Amino acid sequence: MYSSSMITPDEIEKFADLARINISDSEKKRFAEDIESILGYVGVVSENVSKEKIEAPEHRNVMREDGEPHKTGEYTEKIVEQFPKKDGDYLSVKKIIEQD
Repeated sequence: MYSSSMITPDEIEKFADLARINISDSEKKRFAEDIESILGYVGVVSENVSKEKIEAPEHRNVMREDGEPHKTGEYTEKIVEQFPKKDGDYLSVKKIIEQD
C-alpha cells in the first residue's frame, strides 16, 4: 500500500517549475491530493494483480501478395492535364534548391 502524504505541495511546485506552468497554492494542494489518490489506486491494483504467469497471445503478421494498386500510367494523362506549367513532355516547377 502507499503511505499518506506521498506527494507534498512542494514537490508539486517542483513539477510545475519543470513543466514551466504557474499554479496557485490551492492548486498545489489539490494536485498533491489527486496524485496521492491516483498512486493509491495504482497500489491497490498492483496488489491485486495475479501473481501467475500470464501468457501473451501469439502475434503473427498477416501477409498479402504485393500487387499493383492500379494499372501503370492510368492517371498520368489526368495529372498532366491539370498541371499548371508544362515544357513539352516535362512538367515545369519552381526552382527551390540553390547550388553554390
